[in-house]
Amino acid sequence: MLVARASGAKIVIGFETKPFGEVWDEALFDVTVPYPRDLIHESDIHLALIRALGIKNTSARPEFFLTQADVSFADSFVERLPKHRLCVAVSPSQWVRRSDRGWSEGNLAALLDRLIREKEALLVLVGAEGDEDLFNHLFVSKQGWTSGICHFLCEPRWARVAAVIKRMDLFLTPDGGNLHLAAAVGAKVLTIFRSADPARWCPKEVDIHLLEGGDGPLSVETVFNNIVRLTQVDRKTPS
Repeated sequence: MLVARASGAKIVIGFETKPFGEVWDEALFDVTVPYPRDLIHESDIHLALIRALGIKNTSARPEFFLTQADVSFADSFVERLPKHRLCVAVSPSQWVRRSDRGWSEGNLAALLDRLIREKEALLVLVGAEGDEDLFNHLFVSKQGWTSGICHFLCEPRWARVAAVIKRMDLFLTPDGGNLHLAAAVGAKVLTIFRSADPARWCPKEVDIHLLEGGDGPLSVETVFNNIVRLTQVDRKTPS
């Protein structure tokens, strides 16, 4: 709120603060809007500020626009992958660093290993700069995966990551930033919500495939079967 006021914007609009025990309205906002307590999803809540200005044609659908340079980067990345193989991108670091958001490392490793063995899948592990060593330690070395099965996408530029994810057969991710990025470029996504409320946080108006549960109620078998269904791969693809 302070940044918005300090930015020099001609009009600053915000929710009333008095119901929350604060009296900042006059100092911070040119226009105040009652907080929409009847809304659940974060997108709808924030869009209420825009709609209060009379702008009606608003959508909660997330969109992220790629440049030609981003698309070219993805083309080059995908070109290096073996052809005619199921390509599944995974965001393991969000599971490893936030255990409240998904599975244990053991379940995730078992799932990925099964995709490799039974579906001859190629894995693209998505992470931040420096995550390659983490991925090698937690997954590649422990599982004994051979060279060429696992590919790393540890790229600091989000647009490039999004462009590659869009080209995959499926992107598997917990609730988090990469989920919203993938949804915004129209990627096919399977997401697992463990503790967060999908009614509030899952991207709206996009084709997101959602599973709910943690290690107990959500088995490796369940997630594996959903991946097979979504990618329509019922047999081993040729090498």
